[in-house]
Amino acid sequence: MKTYQKILGACLVAASLAACAPQKSTQDPSKPGSNSSSAPVATGTDQANHPTTLDRNVVLAQGKDGIKVLQGDVEDQFQRLLKGYTAQYGEAAIQQNMAALQKDKAKILDQKVNSQVLLRKAKQMNIPESSPEMEKEYQKVIADYEKQYGSKEKFLAGLKQSGYTEASFKEEVITSLRFDALLNKISEKLPVSDEEIQKKYNEVKENQFRVGPGAEVFHIFFGGAEVPDAEKKAKEAKEKLDQGAKFSDIAKEYGKDGTVKTGGFLSDVPWETTKFAPDFMKAASQLKDKEISAPVKTTFGWHLIKVERVRTAPITRGLEDEIRQDATGEYRKVKDIVKEQLMLAKKDEAIRTSIADWNKEYDVKKYPEKIYMAPVEKKPALSVPNQKGTTGTSSDTKAPEKTSKP
Repeated sequence: MKTYQKILGACLVAASLAACAPQKSTQDPSKPGSNSSSAPVATGTDQANHPTTLDRNVVLAQGKDGIKVLQGDVEDQFQRLLKGYTAQYGEAAIQQNMAALQKDKAKILDQKVNSQVLLRKAKQMNIPESSPEMEKEYQKVIADYEKQYGSKEKFLAGLKQSGYTEASFKEEVITSLRFDALLNKISEKLPVSDEEIQKKYNEVKENQFRVGPGAEVFHIFFGGAEVPDAEKKAKEAKEKLDQGAKFSDIAKEYGKDGTVKTGGFLSDVPWETTKFAPDFMKAASQLKDKEISAPVKTTFGWHLIKVERVRTAPITRGLEDEIRQDATGEYRKVKDIVKEQLMLAKKDEAIRTSIADWNKEYDVKKYPEKIYMAPVEKKPALSVPNQKGTTGTSSDTKAPEKTSKP
């Protein structure tokens, strides 16, 4: 579903559900940044001269083959989104930012139009309305949300709070998956030449592939104060390692964070990184290549740390060099990373071009100036930073950064 969401800005389902989801007070142990509780601030169409009386039957877009979007279609989606944000930020914060939020109704209109266009093209290109693969992917989406919420019951409550039923939510997800199948079909065979890879590499190598002194850093995290025997477990694990046990096996046996899936691998980082806590990086930087530390206590708890492929000077990785990936712990060649970036860029461009062409094919006309904008009483704006736009796209303002535990 990522392709459709990324290209069309159609994350309205995800955005409203995410707003209703339980907000954790701690970050992913291996990721920097912090959660922000500030209200979303949107940017989009100007509100001047827009109607301030709601007429649900006003046509905001129309085209051939019955394409039509009414004022009510856009308003219903906007209100559904507001329910989610109100649940997270509170009524007062939403009302303070209502003028800005309403600007994104133009993006909702675009999404509604594109959805109707894609439905017709999907039928024309024989993309099935459902399939076992779509059902399997839908179940993954459900599992992810239930994990985020903490239980199926809480997830269903979140659906209701966001204005969805199980049936309507499934329909939107399956439709998005169908659109993905369509967009993948028209962008699946896009060649990338060695010359293009070399050119792109030359453009990005100093920013993307030059790294300072550092290493591949591994650890086993045993927990902090919430685990009374964390230090004892760390010493026990170290004894097993000293006797020849594999670090990856011990990480899976004892680890209490996401690195159990990567054999303890955290990341390939320079010593000066701010990605992890300073006391952790100080301990890591004192190790020799392939050395495993004694139990180390940091701000976040007890660890065993290991480093590999230690760099004593800055290097620029070449196309044939390999980089271990954070998510999987597996190696990928720089050449393959650059190629993937080029393929994704080409795919995005092909999809954008196709959608624009299809809008012309169906002679779509949009009237964003007719979008209803509810009157908003002018009040001093709340002093809150941007978080995300109402379609789920990232804003330019980042949440305050905070050092994360490794």
